[in-house]
Amino acid sequence: MTNSLRNRNPANMNLNKKRHKLLELLSIQLNNFNLKKSYNNTQAIDFETIYKELNCTEDELEIITSELYTCDEIDYYRNKFVGLFAKKNGLTAFSNEKYLNINRKNRIENIKSFVQIVIPVFALIVAILSFTMKFDNLKKQYKKELQEVKLLLLKQQKRIEVLESNTETNQKAKKK
Repeated sequence: MTNSLRNRNPANMNLNKKRHKLLELLSIQLNNFNLKKSYNNTQAIDFETIYKELNCTEDELEIITSELYTCDEIDYYRNKFVGLFAKKNGLTAFSNEKYLNINRKNRIENIKSFVQIVIPVFALIVAILSFTMKFDNLKKQYKKELQEVKLLLLKQQKRIEVLESNTETNQKAKKK
């Protein structure tokens, strides 16, 4: 599956939000460490804190972090405890809102895809309704014209009968 198709998956959209949240946590921790305000006196955050903050399991975190490792935005921390820390690329991705922008772009693409499907279907429905209404109108018009022709035919038949009876009356009068 290509990257763009994989990223458009709704589950990946939530992953992108969690990736951004993880980078935010790690960036704040790194800033606090640099300012000597770190609660654990390291640039990293332990996995238990990450699970709690992201509301995810170990398996979900592995999926969330796979992209971040691939892009060299985070790395493992194995010193006082086991956890994660943000690298320079991670700080840049967080400050540029890389994963939120991917999320927005994916939403726009999904809306475009939806609209590209819905508009033609809607147009087809309108065309069918229009055709049906036109057909009904033609049918009504045909029935009306047929009635008019029948009335005209009846009038003509009555005239013919009157003419025939007049002709018979005239012929009888001549014979007498």
